[in-house]
Amino acid sequence: MKLKKLFLAFTVLTVLLFAVVLELGRNTLYGWFLLVGVTAAAFALHVRFFSQKKWFVRLPLFLVYLIALAAVFLITQPRPKLIPAVDVKNPAVTGVVHVAEGDLTGVYTEDGSVEVYAGVPYAAPPVGDLRWKEPQPAEPWQGVRACDTFAPKSMQSDSLPIVDSLTRAVGYHTFRVSLDDNYVDAMSEDSLYLNIW
Repeated sequence: MKLKKLFLAFTVLTVLLFAVVLELGRNTLYGWFLLVGVTAAAFALHVRFFSQKKWFVRLPLFLVYLIALAAVFLITQPRPKLIPAVDVKNPAVTGVVHVAEGDLTGVYTEDGSVEVYAGVPYAAPPVGDLRWKEPQPAEPWQGVRACDTFAPKSMQSDSLPIVDSLTRAVGYHTFRVSLDDNYVDAMSEDSLYLNIW
């Protein structure tokens, strides 16, 4: 009986630890649903088939459970996302501005005092035949271009989301639990854009 309680306590501790890892890793919400599903399935299997077995028979089930949790962590990694220029839902849009390549609009900050034009191309993407060559003029566009999100950041080494979260939590004390941060900043060779305030 004491071994069963220890096994249950270890399982609960594993679930709590994995939940912390999911939050620090900024994994998608699917990770939380899969955590609950995998844990419920493992618990049902344990109750139905393994609860009366010796510990060395239950150990493989627990190892399969840990492998399933690792798979959940890997398949629910945060996806790249373009970051909005202002942290306002449905921001006010600026008037149309004309530049050499075409017309564009930006967005206002929350108090309406600053216009932000994010992701305005100033050169052609340096990819394909243009890689390692001097910048070429940006391609003109048709219609009005909405410049309301930042372009992808330039290619660079980047820390894992879990390392970034731990740095913010331990080093800067700025980490906060949130369901809105399950993404990473998009990164691309196509990063020749201006952000204008």
